[in-house]
Amino acid sequence: MISKEAKARANAYKNKWNIEWRKKNPEKYAEYNRTYTREYRRKLRKEIVAQYGGKCARCGFDDVRALQIDHLNGAGAKHRKEVVSAYLILGWLKRNNYPKGFQILCANCNWIKRFENNESNNSKRGRKRNKKL
Repeated sequence: MISKEAKARANAYKNKWNIEWRKKNPEKYAEYNRTYTREYRRKLRKEIVAQYGGKCARCGFDDVRALQIDHLNGAGAKHRKEVVSAYLILGWLKRNNYPKGFQILCANCNWIKRFENNESNNSKRGRKRNKKL
């Protein structure tokens, strides 16, 4: 068994090597990071969708490309402000063991629900757009 000190030395060396490699190869690192991040997000999203049923709770549509996470109580805008972005909500859901209060809806059903519940866009851009109507 490896001692904690040996693991710490190995990790320190590995971290130092990684930092130096990134500095010497910024283009390769940027491409690697984009690819890794894209794939990680795709897997995380599929995992979250599967945990919440894998299909639209209203119509049963199951193409993951058009499925969205919906707050049952309609407090999505408030929650996004707390968590910072829609992408970070995926990580938040996983870290919090897939809490209740969420469902999967296809894009169409999600917009229909927003219309039916009068859930408007609270952004400045949305308010300006609504004033013109």
